[in-house]
Amino acid sequence: MIHFKSTFKRALSVALFMFIIILLGTSSIASAKKSNNRKNPAPTATPTPRPKRPTPTPLPSPTPLPTPTPTPTPPARPPLEGYKNVVYVEDLGAYGDGVHDDTKAINNALNSGADAVVFEANATYKTDNIIAMQTSGVTIFGNNASLFTDDDYRKSTNYYEWYFNVEASNIVIKDLRIEARESRPVGYKTQFVVIDASNITVDNCTFYIPSTVIPNGYYRDLEYSNLDLFTGWHNVTIKNSTFINLADVDRGVNAEFRDIWNHEASDLLFTNNTLTSNCHDEILASFTGSTTTIRNLNITNNTINALAGIYSKPRTLGVSLGYDGFGLDNVTFSNNTLNVSADYAAIAIGDSTNVTVNNNTINFTPLVNWNPVYVFKGAYLDNNVNVINNTIEVLNNPSANFAGISDGYIKVSYNNITSNTNVSEALFYNNGVVSNNTITVNGNTKRLGSSIISFKDNMVTFNGTISTMFEFYNKTFYSDITIVDNIINCNTDSNNNETLFMLNGTTMNGYVFTLSNNTVSCPMSTTDKSFYYMSISDKTRQTIVLTNNTIPMFIHTYIEGGMSSIYNIVS
Repeated sequence: MIHFKSTFKRALSVALFMFIIILLGTSSIASAKKSNNRKNPAPTATPTPRPKRPTPTPLPSPTPLPTPTPTPTPPARPPLEGYKNVVYVEDLGAYGDGVHDDTKAINNALNSGADAVVFEANATYKTDNIIAMQTSGVTIFGNNASLFTDDDYRKSTNYYEWYFNVEASNIVIKDLRIEARESRPVGYKTQFVVIDASNITVDNCTFYIPSTVIPNGYYRDLEYSNLDLFTGWHNVTIKNSTFINLADVDRGVNAEFRDIWNHEASDLLFTNNTLTSNCHDEILASFTGSTTTIRNLNITNNTINALAGIYSKPRTLGVSLGYDGFGLDNVTFSNNTLNVSADYAAIAIGDSTNVTVNNNTINFTPLVNWNPVYVFKGAYLDNNVNVINNTIEVLNNPSANFAGISDGYIKVSYNNITSNTNVSEALFYNNGVVSNNTITVNGNTKRLGSSIISFKDNMVTFNGTISTMFEFYNKTFYSDITIVDNIINCNTDSNNNETLFMLNGTTMNGYVFTLSNNTVSCPMSTTDKSFYYMSISDKTRQTIVLTNNTIPMFIHTYIEGGMSSIYNIVS
């Protein structure tokens, strides 16, 4: 065992020695090689040139994508108290710039089902077709915006009578302007209409037709109008609005209230409006299709101005409250200022019933016409027409055939009346009932009253001549006639015979003629002034009462043919 260990140690020592020798020898050889290489360097090979890379073409900068425009979100709108569903016309695509056509957007808004439709304040909306309100229960907040027509209106469509059509009920329109900007006639005649609708209010709106809608030299047998209540309307209020119609055409009004289709119409309040027109037709027109189908009109506190046209025919009427055969019922025309010129009448009442014209200021210029011209024209029957407490002045036009204040069965009372022009017929004509008026005539007068029924408690002053105070030529009495308690002063003498009253060709029919308690004063004259002239047609005895009159200048009497036996003169 000991022998084995000794042998192993020797072997291990030998092996270790040999390993060190080998290691040292290897290191010497490597060093010698390096030394020889430094002394004899090997030739350097010429390097093969590498191909150059081409200069890269720079990539173009990518065009940045445009920032997408987001779909506009309607701006937050303040709520309108009392309205559940509010639509703004801009939110439905209206531009309101006066260039783009906004017809579709406006119609969509009005008929969207909203209970309030709002226009942008002071915006201008071009429209090329009709506006139609066909959804009930809408309030329009116009905010002084303008809707206008121009030469593009209905270019590719047929004529339609009205532009802005209200064909639904419970509608309120506030602060909106409707304007005609065309330079030639286009496809409508009236700016605004109500048809078969109830509970309509138009408040603080403007309707404007300028003179430029008709080119110079164009024919004038056309119609342009601002507003039309056409048929079947009920409970309509039009207030605080302005109507201007300067089209200067032969047919056209500011506003007309009618029932052409006889659908029945009622209850209009037309108040605090201003109207101006230079067209041939009346400024305000009221009439029915045939029978009396319009009731309860109240036209009050308006200013109505008639301008003379340049090209159109002279105006016929200022205001019509009914036509002959086309009457209305229960009409009030009050507290208005009417400045009008016409060749037929300032106000025509026709066959209307229960009419009151009161507290108005009426300035009337009669125009030239071979027919007689009156301030008021009514029917010859008692339809309860009353003209009360007005200030009426007839302006001078020596060329006009001004016939008088009233023609027809009209009760004229408590008015202040001045005529500054000549009177060709009679101040009061055909069944007039005249009382408690102050009347001054500065022109010459043919008659004070002709075929009247009653003349009572009036103060009359003639500063021009007067021919006959009262005449009943060929008149048939259907009631007693009374001329009582009047004071009549004549300040100018006439070279012709003057007569207080004449019953010439009169048929009294047993009714009593009374002339009592009157004071008639005329200047001294060498010309005879007749108290009365009588030549009645009756064959039986008739009664005439002549009592308590102070008539110093009327001293002569004349009874034709000496037929005094048929007169029972009570004096």
